[in-house]
Amino acid sequence: PAGIGKTRLAWEFLKYVDGLVEPVWWHDGRSPAYGDGISFWALGEMVRGRAQLAETDDESTTRTQIATLLAQHLPDEDERRWVEAALLTLLGVDAGAPSDELFAAWRTFFERLAASAPVVLVFEDFHFADSGLLDFVDHLLEWGRNAPIYVLTLARPDLLDKRPDWGAGKRNFVALALDPLSPQAMRELLAGLVPGLPEAATGHIVERADGSTLYAVETV
Repeated sequence: PAGIGKTRLAWEFLKYVDGLVEPVWWHDGRSPAYGDGISFWALGEMVRGRAQLAETDDESTTRTQIATLLAQHLPDEDERRWVEAALLTLLGVDAGAPSDELFAAWRTFFERLAASAPVVLVFEDFHFADSGLLDFVDHLLEWGRNAPIYVLTLARPDLLDKRPDWGAGKRNFVALALDPLSPQAMRELLAGLVPGLPEAATGHIVERADGSTLYAVETV
């Protein structure tokens, strides 16, 4: 948790730099802690963002935007219809997609995007993801490994309670543990956020934050 704020700044910078160097298909989604129908919520957010859909859009708008999106990236008509049904199912529209083909169809969508530019998928709060989403990302890493797809999962250590072997045996997999910041680094962070912050306030925040950038930023 201490490094989540720092991580978010890092991938925002990565997104900015990638945009300067070459086009990138950027997607991000967050797994909520609770609620109904949230199994693949983060993935749904990614698809909505790519299709320029709002969560409140009706079925007609959703169908139109998904069809428009796929017409741009999937030239094969049969494949396009197959992927379309799976994406509509992901977004809560009953399209008759076979449940045992959803993962393959979702993966195919991102692979076709990756044919024109690298694809980035950022899953935030991944420790809240249920087994379905964990299984899909596992599937994507295994079967989509020949496509330029970069997957970043931001999670608290709780994730390993659900999936102790997360990432085991995967090629090109890197796990990065973010430790709490040192008191000096926290002081530098606060000085950058609030130049001239009184020493008493700085000391109090540093002591209470215990190295957590999130606590320090939210307090400021």
